[in-house]
Amino acid sequence: MLSFNVDILTLFRDRDISCMKSLQIDLSDYETVRLWAENIYKQLESKAMPKDRAFWTAEQLKLLRDWIDEGMAP
Repeated sequence: MLSFNVDILTLFRDRDISCMKSLQIDLSDYETVRLWAENIYKQLESKAMPKDRAFWTAEQLKLLRDWIDEGMAP
């Protein structure tokens, strides 16, 4: 089973975390990511994020999707 602390948190770069904090979304916080997970996934999948165009690979997106589908364990 995937977990936020081991598998997902490491996908977010320091730059991503810093940028999103200015929008009141803390990507380093489990509860915040859990609440926004579907939106985050959709933004990454559509390549609307990250803004610096350092798009996630298919493997990274699959990991996030799998974590969401498995129930988003901390």
